[in-house]
This record gives sequence, structure tokens and C-alpha cells, in this order.
Amino acid sequence: MRRLLPSLALLAACVVAIGCGDDESDSAAGSGATTTEERAAFPVTIEHKYGATELTERPERVVSVGLNEQDAFFALGVAPVGVTDWMGFENGIGPWAETAAKAAGDPPELLTNTDGIRFEKVAALRPDVIVALYSDLNKSDYEKLSQIAPVVAPPEGHADFGIPWQETTRTVGQVVGEPDEAAKLVGDLEARIAKAKEEHPEFAGKSASMAMSYEGIWVYGPDDPRSRLLTDLGFVLSPEISKLFVKDYAGMISEEQVQLLDLDAVAWFATEDEAKKLDRNRVYNSLDVHREDRDFVVLDSRPDNAYNAVGAQTVLSMPLALDVLVPALAAAVDGDPATVPLAKD
Repeated sequence: MRRLLPSLALLAACVVAIGCGDDESDSAAGSGATTTEERAAFPVTIEHKYGATELTERPERVVSVGLNEQDAFFALGVAPVGVTDWMGFENGIGPWAETAAKAAGDPPELLTNTDGIRFEKVAALRPDVIVALYSDLNKSDYEKLSQIAPVVAPPEGHADFGIPWQETTRTVGQVVGEPDEAAKLVGDLEARIAKAKEEHPEFAGKSASMAMSYEGIWVYGPDDPRSRLLTDLGFVLSPEISKLFVKDYAGMISEEQVQLLDLDAVAWFATEDEAKKLDRNRVYNSLDVHREDRDFVVLDSRPDNAYNAVGAQTVLSMPLALDVLVPALAAAVDGDPATVPLAKD
């Protein structure tokens, strides 16, 4: 299983080859006939960083080239015909999304992003719409994809890979003509987060960060969904770290800056080898946050896939992320060094 890295490779462009094919007997993006409510939802105009995209009717063939928006489609009962492989799951479906994906329809064709967007593969799927919300889609690639089908690009006002899960879900709801159901999904999950916050008043005002050990030490900025989850639970972010990455979703800090992680709690994401490297980091090991066991590591080898669930930050993965993170954070800030926030398993 491939890990969700903090810095995704820049996607290289290639020549667009627009595919043609028989429009008959195609599997639809969703199941069932178009309802009156769905018809009423169109036409819809979706604004994004490169302008606006108008959809005049419910798309039947959806292709996702972003990192995580397929989960929102599955949650709304829609099976994309193609999704992009970012984390190494079969058919691009995380274990937290398997039930919803199966109910939505046939498994999507899996595209790769090793050498950038696979324009020929995308074109061969003959999409009615291409969705690239949780991504770093550049203008050149947007224009190439637009030669194939209408493109819903990332929204204005967020860093690359910085769109909130709420906005992803609502936008996908617009795409498939299910804005009310999307709003309900968002509301239900927000209520769950609010309940966790209410049950843990000790989180309020405590400083926290999520970080990753990957060829150095990476931390997430204020415009990253992982950081937003911490603030939604009542934590505050380090102003110093936020200033460093105010325009980026994440970045690497130097050895001299490691002391910025001396906070009330730090959640780490690492492989076993990277966790061992972190254990050998003398600067970090000297910090109170580590010496007082106010930190914990979510290993990529965990059988529950919490590592990728936290990284995916979707309406389907967040419940698993909360199940793991909330009790671990509670143990980290309870003032008892004997409490182990999270076992390394």
C-alpha cells in the first residue's frame, strides 16, 4: 500500500489524445433514473480558481483526477467511471469507502499519476465531467483536460491540496444534482466532530500539530484539512508554524526549527523506519512534548488504515480518523505522563 506523502510529485504534462467511442451501453456514473429533484438542480455553475464550469444536466460519466473526491461520489451513491490512484488501494477505494462504493455501482477504472495526469486514459473513458478538487491542478493541465470534457477545478482561496472536506462534498453534490443530500452528509459529520469537541473540553486552547517524518520533518499549515480538524476539535495551531506555511498545505522544517513542535500535543504519521529515525532525533527527543509523552505516532502499518484515513480527510474517512485521533489526543493532554496516547501497532 502506498502512503499518502506530505509532498506530492509535480504532475508532468503529456500530449492530449482525445478518445472516441460508442456512446451506447455505457455504465452510468450513478444508479437509477434521474429524479425530479436532480433535474431541478441543473443547470448549475460551479466557480473555481480558473473560472467557472456550467453543467446543464446530471453527468452520467464522471472521472476524478484529484486525490480524494471519489469518496464524496460514493457517499452520494455515484460510481465514477474512473478515479486516480494516489494511495495504492484497489480501484482507488479506501477500506472506509468499500461499502458505499459497492452500493454505488461498478468499480471505477483506476488511473495512475506516476508521470502526471494520464490525459489519453481520461479521454478514453469519455467523461461528461472531470473533477479535480483535492489537487494541485495547474492552468496548463486544466486547459488540456477542458478539451476532453468540462472540468471542475480546485476552488479559489485555498492552497493546493487545501480544499476542506465540507467544500469537496458540497461541490460533488452540485456536480451530481444532490446538493441537499451533500449538505446532510456534511451536517451529520460536523455534528459528530462538534460532539467530540463538547465531550473533550480539555482540548480548548491547547496547542497541537500534525506532523510527518518523511526524509525530514514535515508539518501541516493552517490551510490543510488535518490542521482544520485540530481547530474544529478546539485546539489552536502554532502561530510560528502557521506563518511558515500560510500559503502551502505543508512544508519541511529545519533541524533548528524542530523546537516549534514543543506543543501541548503532536500527532505524527510515519512508517516504522521513519518512526525509528524520529526516535533518534536528539533535538526532538529533548522537547517536553516528547519527554512527557504528549505525542504519538500513527504508523502506516496499522491494520485499521487510520494512517491513510487521516490523510484522505473525506466525508467517509473522517469517522475512522476521529475514532483513532480523539482518544489519542485526549490521552496526550490529560497531564498524566503514564498515559500512552497511542500504541505503535
